[in-house]
Amino acid sequence: MCASYLQHLSGAELQALQEAFTGKKEPVETPPKGIRKPSLPSFVLMREGFVSANFGIPLDKSLQINGRIESIVDRPYYRRGEWKRGMLPVSSFFEYDSAKHPIEMNMTGTPTFLATLHREERFLIITREATEQTKDIHPRLPYLLKESEVRPYLFNELSFEELLHAVRAEEPELELSGQMRLF
Repeated sequence: MCASYLQHLSGAELQALQEAFTGKKEPVETPPKGIRKPSLPSFVLMREGFVSANFGIPLDKSLQINGRIESIVDRPYYRRGEWKRGMLPVSSFFEYDSAKHPIEMNMTGTPTFLATLHREERFLIITREATEQTKDIHPRLPYLLKESEVRPYLFNELSFEELLHAVRAEEPELELSGQMRLF
């Protein structure tokens, strides 16, 4: 369950990602520094280019920050037309162990691409089962898109069923930075 992340990428880095995945050549601002948590805005790549969106979707009296890939495949709630796809490029994200200590994680040498779903100007992060590497830290993990999956995901050329199948077939290797004091 990803509840916080860092988006320490420059506007130029985001612009390069936007051009590579959507073809859009407009400039992109540098995102705010610091840990991003629920209700805070972040830059998320949609098929139209980068947009600023708030993390978390109001649900009852709380914020839904994650959506399980298994539920997205099965539940009518996610099949409604108001959902759009996006990708959150992050420097790293944090999973919390059973003692609630944050463990920083990222893909080595590249931005980490988290699959997202959007409704209006808000988003949630799609999650999957933990990998062998991370299951002792937390039972869930953000769905990490490979670079080759980003464009097909954004443009609905990759189904959620295919993503769920890929979860079972592959396990991304993450760099773990150990416990960190965030607050």
